[in-house]
Amino acid sequence: MLDFDSFLKNSAPWRGVDFWMLNDTLDEEQIRNQLTEMHDKGVGSFIARTYTGLKSDYPGPGFKKKLHFIVECARELGMKLFLQAGYMPEAVFGLPEHFTARYVTETSPGKYEFRTSELYVNMLDPEAVQFYIKSSYEDMWQEFAPEFGKTILSIWVDEPSYSSAGLPWSDGLVQKYQERWGEELKASELFHNTPGSAETRYRYWNTVVRMLEESYFKQVKKWCHAHNLLFSGHLLGEGNFHANFLRGGAMMPFYRYFDIPGIDLLTADMAFTDSPLNRFGDARVIVPDLYTTPLQCVSAARQAGREKVLCEMYGVSSENLALRDQLYLFDHFASFGVNCRCVHGFFYSLRGRSKRAYPPHVNYYQPYWETYKALTDECALNSWFISQGNSLAKILLLLPWNTAASLYARGDMAPDHLPELAELEQKFLDLEVTLLSSALPFDLGDEFVMEDEGSVRDGKFIVGQCAYDTVVLPWAEKLSDSTLKLLHKFTESGGKVFILGNSPFTQGTVLENKFQLLQNLL
Repeated sequence: MLDFDSFLKNSAPWRGVDFWMLNDTLDEEQIRNQLTEMHDKGVGSFIARTYTGLKSDYPGPGFKKKLHFIVECARELGMKLFLQAGYMPEAVFGLPEHFTARYVTETSPGKYEFRTSELYVNMLDPEAVQFYIKSSYEDMWQEFAPEFGKTILSIWVDEPSYSSAGLPWSDGLVQKYQERWGEELKASELFHNTPGSAETRYRYWNTVVRMLEESYFKQVKKWCHAHNLLFSGHLLGEGNFHANFLRGGAMMPFYRYFDIPGIDLLTADMAFTDSPLNRFGDARVIVPDLYTTPLQCVSAARQAGREKVLCEMYGVSSENLALRDQLYLFDHFASFGVNCRCVHGFFYSLRGRSKRAYPPHVNYYQPYWETYKALTDECALNSWFISQGNSLAKILLLLPWNTAASLYARGDMAPDHLPELAELEQKFLDLEVTLLSSALPFDLGDEFVMEDEGSVRDGKFIVGQCAYDTVVLPWAEKLSDSTLKLLHKFTESGGKVFILGNSPFTQGTVLENKFQLLQNLL
């Protein structure tokens, strides 16, 4: 039963976490004034984020003195704040050479070069990540530890990723691949289609994802929890498989390690016909970042039992993004289950270049500022409302990531990308939109999560804390052995499996198109 009184008594948990862009000389009077204004307009929590234009000795004693004052003001106002990771994994200054990331690139047909990325930490190497945690988390913020878990709730990390200049490569990766698959890893098969190369690519990307989990995500989460902090952040390249492989391998299996998993949407590309702004890209309103991205994150959060799902939004749009449009965009993501709005951003200053950096700039200088609390109240209420009760999703739609991994031949990528992979992305997106338009509640399923936390019990397909009656395999030409075993057990217990396209699993009901699938699901 909905208890609206509980929201009225304490709406703070539902007021999101907003970026406060520290982009000028920090002045204590200005700090206090801005935080007071933000608090009065309904901002409950913020990320104290350094930004272009900051004039300080970051991360030296002068900056930390101002940050202590920020913490003090937040405590007095009853606000909560997140610190940022001192440096993001892709920009670590003073990184020892043996901890830098390596990658392989094709310099000419059939010729491969192994290079080092000077500022990127090797996220596949546990020792390199330990160095990164020590320098960018522990040493950087040690003097703020008394406020951990009190005024300071989390340390936020923005877009942890590897370089898109090539494919991740290291001695450790080659060794892990050899140990796991019993064969030598050949770089050429990652770039071009040759006999057996699809299987090599599947194995390579599975190895990369597992190494990222162990080296980076598990270690950072462990450190945060040991220091009474939440692990929060968002990834890079969430929306489609091409972007996944360019910057993070996969996305969905990593969300479960965040206490507050997050996504972002840059631009105001809203799926509304009356949008007052020109679209950033092409004329389509059906884009992966508006559908696949929130579906992945919200599904992973449900399966992991996470209460909050964050979306960073509005950045790289326009100062003309009115309150109505800000609400519309948030409500789009709220309809998926996103219940933590993250405004990009509250800019400390509009001086110089700052006023031209990725609008909108939300703060006391906006003409709508006096009525801004109406928006924060409405978004908080909607966040609370969608968080009541339990999910009704009984359909698990498999994310065909392993199929995509087998298709990603990096060297064959043309200006229009890899045609087969692009076709898979589009068909999957169309299927998601069809199911959503039919008001069929469903979650996405990730094979890594299913391997770790999947089971069959009482005729249900279990993934973490969620149970499903039906599994849909869309164009899943490549499935892991663990997935096949779960599916066999599920069908033997009476569970329903529907198949679109070719699949190594043959016990389900094969359908010709998404409309036949819809008829069977309704």
